[in-house]
Amino acid sequence: MAQKLAVTGVFLFEMLVAYVFFMQLGELKYKKWKGLLLGTALFLGGSLIYNFFPTSVWVNGLNFALINFLFGFLAFDIRWSRVLFGAAVLDILSTTLEFVTITALAFLTERDIEYHLRAENVAYFIVIASISKLLYFLCSMLLARLVQPEKTRIHFPKVYYVYPFAVMCVLLLVWNIYVEVEIPHYYLLLFALVCAFLLLSVVLLFNSYQSTVQKENTIRFLQSEADRIETDQRYYSVLEKQNENLRIYAHDMKKHLNAIRALNQDAQIDSYLDQMSERLREYSQIGNSGNRMLDVICSKYAAECETKHIELHTDFRTANFSYIEDYDLVTVFGNLLDNAVEAAEKAEERYITVKTAQKNHYDVVVIQNSCAVPPQAENRELQTTKERRELHGLGLKSVAGVLQKYGGDYDWSFDSTKMQFCVTVMLPPPKSEDTN
Repeated sequence: MAQKLAVTGVFLFEMLVAYVFFMQLGELKYKKWKGLLLGTALFLGGSLIYNFFPTSVWVNGLNFALINFLFGFLAFDIRWSRVLFGAAVLDILSTTLEFVTITALAFLTERDIEYHLRAENVAYFIVIASISKLLYFLCSMLLARLVQPEKTRIHFPKVYYVYPFAVMCVLLLVWNIYVEVEIPHYYLLLFALVCAFLLLSVVLLFNSYQSTVQKENTIRFLQSEADRIETDQRYYSVLEKQNENLRIYAHDMKKHLNAIRALNQDAQIDSYLDQMSERLREYSQIGNSGNRMLDVICSKYAAECETKHIELHTDFRTANFSYIEDYDLVTVFGNLLDNAVEAAEKAEERYITVKTAQKNHYDVVVIQNSCAVPPQAENRELQTTKERRELHGLGLKSVAGVLQKYGGDYDWSFDSTKMQFCVTVMLPPPKSEDTN
């Protein structure tokens, strides 16, 4: 019974190693406690299978690979091919290091390998398992660093590696006591438990640093995003004043052009005046939603699209989202239009269309843009193509947060025949503004 409990403890430790390993390759799909709970259930199931087939190398090898794959696939936002590769490597790594550890101990004690494999002393099993699994953890960390791109790696301070080295020295010292010194069994068991806690502390140390770095990166990104939106707001305020003056100028210029047309008798000049009037009309349509902040946002992206040779069409006649605060409006349309411009800029046919409608008591805005490459997604969650993958999707998460604040939501689709990406935003207007 004690041996089976020890085996279960080893499996749970391997779950923590897999957790730290996969955390460096992708994000958790759920809250941390849910991910750990899922991992605990999977690895407890794996320990039961092991206890039924303790001597079958192939069954236990496949069992370990399978639970690692299921844990990585179900709990983490990682492509299945990468999860499969990671699970296979962890399986090979664990088996190899167990064999290497037992072979080395057999050589040092001048006893055959079978003696160590079939050791019935639970305390001795815990000690040699601790040595093997400490090596397993350190090698898995090294492997994760090699798999990760340089810019997304978490660089642990070198001083952190002193601690696992010290723990390894303690484990080897305890193992030597087992071999060379005759002491009461309960002392040996106590030493074994100390070894297990030291092993656990190594994983917790690295995991806590990893979590801290990821949280700090996220906080820095969100702060920079908030600063960007605040800067955009100030810019939009200045731009609004300029646009107001330009609208007055355009309004007056139309009257002047009409007066010139009435006095003119030359058909060529009339044609030129018509072109000027059309350009003024197009400019007036960019900022006529009735929502000043929305007009300024559209003007800003109209100018950006013009410099990047992207055809932009906007229509906010059905809904102008005047009930949304300016800061939130910048967050939603700024992020969505930034993504649209970035995608359309890489396409051969460059265009963006923004249309509004009212359906089922919802204000709806549909943003469509050309897209050269199909978007990457995991479980309907868009994946970034940028290098800072640990911060992926935070712009859309900001959009989702704002929409949730107003009781709305968004969805996206991709038409592979047209190579067109589409995002649809749905917001319930206040009852006083709901015309349906």
